Amino acid sequence: MVCPNCGQPVSGGFFCSNCGAKLDQAGNAGTAVQTEAPVVQAPVSEPAPAAQAVPEITQAPVAAPVVDQAPVAQPVPVAAPAVQPAPVAPVVQPTPVAPAATAVQATPVTQAAPAAQPAPVAPAASAVQAAPATPAAPAANPAHSAQDKPAKKKSAKPFIIIGAIVLGIILLVGAGAGVFFFLTSSKYNEGLEAIENEDYENAYDTFTGLKDFKDSEYWAEYARLELDYQGFDSLVETDDFDGIIAMLEERSDFFGKDEKGKDAKALLEEYKTVKSAFEAKDSGNYSEAAEQFDSLVLLDERFGYEANLCRAHDYVEDHEWMDAVVDLYGLQIGDLDLEYMDNPQDADQRCISSKHDEFGNYVDDPQAIDDILKPEGEEASELADTAVKGLWYNYGYTKWMNYEFEEAIEVFKKISDFPEADYMLGVAQSDLDEYTSKYEEAVKYFENGEYYKAKKGFESIPTYKDASERALECTQPLPDTGDYKVDDGSIELNIYAPDNRPAVFIRLYDSDGDPVAQVFIRSGESETIYVGDGTYTIKVAYGKDWYGLTDMFGDSGTYTQLYNGSDPEFTFNYGYWYDLELYTSSGGNVGSDTLSGAGDM
Repeated sequence: MVCPNCGQPVSGGFFCSNCGAKLDQAGNAGTAVQTEAPVVQAPVSEPAPAAQAVPEITQAPVAAPVVDQAPVAQPVPVAAPAVQPAPVAPVVQPTPVAPAATAVQATPVTQAAPAAQPAPVAPAASAVQAAPATPAAPAANPAHSAQDKPAKKKSAKPFIIIGAIVLGIILLVGAGAGVFFFLTSSKYNEGLEAIENEDYENAYDTFTGLKDFKDSEYWAEYARLELDYQGFDSLVETDDFDGIIAMLEERSDFFGKDEKGKDAKALLEEYKTVKSAFEAKDSGNYSEAAEQFDSLVLLDERFGYEANLCRAHDYVEDHEWMDAVVDLYGLQIGDLDLEYMDNPQDADQRCISSKHDEFGNYVDDPQAIDDILKPEGEEASELADTAVKGLWYNYGYTKWMNYEFEEAIEVFKKISDFPEADYMLGVAQSDLDEYTSKYEEAVKYFENGEYYKAKKGFESIPTYKDASERALECTQPLPDTGDYKVDDGSIELNIYAPDNRPAVFIRLYDSDGDPVAQVFIRSGESETIYVGDGTYTIKVAYGKDWYGLTDMFGDSGTYTQLYNGSDPEFTFNYGYWYDLELYTSSGGNVGSDTLSGAGDM
C-alpha cells in the first residue's frame, strides 16, 4: 500500500510512517493533523526496520493565558493577567529516526488558525505513537547503494514550539499594549476630571505627561492658560497693563469664539483703552484721557474714578478752582456723577454747591472749602490742595485789589508755596507801605485844616481803610456871608456877589503884599468892608465847595486877580466910598487875570 500524500509504501496503521499523514481505516491517507502554527513535514527517508520502534517524544506545554483579543484599530483596555506566563520549557531534540530507503521530499501541509479567535496551541509532540515502520521498497534511485544510511526523519515540533512562543509574545505585547492604553486612558480621564474641578495645576501636570495622546496638548495649554489667569488679579492690582493685555490676547487667540474667548476679547479691548487713557494722562492730555475713561463699559466702575480725576487735573490747569473742587468732592463721597450738586444732602454738600453757583472761583470763604475737601489718595489730595490754594490766592488777590493789604498779606503768607503767591506777597507789602504813608499824610493835612489836600490824599487810596469816608469829611460847610471878615480903616468898600454864581471869597493886599482885609459872600449877596487910605491889590476866589481858609474852594474853584483897567492896583481915598460888582457881564470897569489856585490867594 502506498501513502497518497508522500507516495511512499506503507504497511498499514493510522499514520504514514514516512510523512505522518493520517490514513483511513482502509489504509488511505486522510487529512493531516491541524496545529495553530503551520506544520512543515520533514523529508522522509527510508523507513526504519519494522523491529525498530520510533521513540516517543513529549513537549512541555507552554503556559500562556488565553485572552480575547480586541480589534487592532481600537484597542479595548484589558486587565493585566493574574498569573505571569510560565517560562518556556527547553525543546527536547527528537531521537533520530532510521533512514528510509528513499529521500523523497514530502509536500508541507498547513492549516492557518482563525485570526479573530486563535485555537489553543497543541503540544508540538503528541502522545500518539508513530506507526511501526515497514520495510521499504527497493530504492528507486540506483545512485544510492544498499549501504547508504536511511535519511533521518525531521520532526515538526521545533517549528510548532517556535510558533507558540511567537504567538505568546504577540499576545503578551498585545496585552501590554492594552494595559498601557488602559492606563493612559485612565490618566487622560483624570486630567479631564481635574479640568472640570478647576484643579488646573494637576490637570497641567497630567496632560503634559501624556504628551501627544489624543488632544492632551490642547488640554495642557488650556490648563496652563487657566493657571496663568489665576494671576490676573495681581496684574490688575499693580496696573500692569502690558501684562494684562498680553494675557488677554493669549486667551482670546486660544479660546477663539468660545465664551471664554469672547469675554477675553471684550476685556482686552477695554484694557487697551485704559492703557491709552493712562498714556494720554501721563502726557498731560487730560481731556482726551477723561473721554477714554468715560467710554469704558465693563471697567466703568473700576476706572470711573480716573475720569473725574482727569477732569480735576484739567480744571486745575485752567485755574478753574471751584470746578476742580466739585469733582474732587464727588470722588471723596463716591458720587462720580456729581448728583449732590443738584440735590445736596448735608451742610457740606450745600456749601460747595452754593459757593460754586454763587461765587465761582472767587469764593467769599475759602476756609469753609478747606475744611470740607479731604479726598483720599495722594493724587487726589495734591489736586485738592492746589485747588484750595487757588481759591485762597483769588481771595487774597481780591483783598489786594480792594486795598485790604493787611488781609491780602496774611493770605499770601498762608499759601507762600503757591505759584505767584510769594510775588503777590511782595506787591501787597509794598502797596501797604505806600498806602499807609498816603493815609497818614492825608490825616496830617486834615488835622492842619488843609482839607482839600487831605481830601486828595484820601481819595488817592479810596478803598484803603476808611479813606473814602475821610475824604468826604474834608469838604467843610459853606460859610455864611460875612464870615472870615477882616477889615481896618474908614473907607467904605461895598462888594456885590453875582446872582446864580458861585460864592465869593475876596481878599485885599496892601502895597507890601500883606493881606489886610477879607470877607466871604454867598451868591447874590453883598458885604461891606472898610479899608484905609492907600493902594491895594484885590484877589477873588469863586467856588461851591469849601475846604477851609487855606485851600478855599480847592481845585474846583476859580481864582483871579482884579485889574483897574489895565492896572492891578486900586487906590482908595478918604472921603469916598466904593462899590465893587463882581462878575458883571456889561458896564463894568474891572478886569481880571486868572491865578493858578488857592495857593496864590
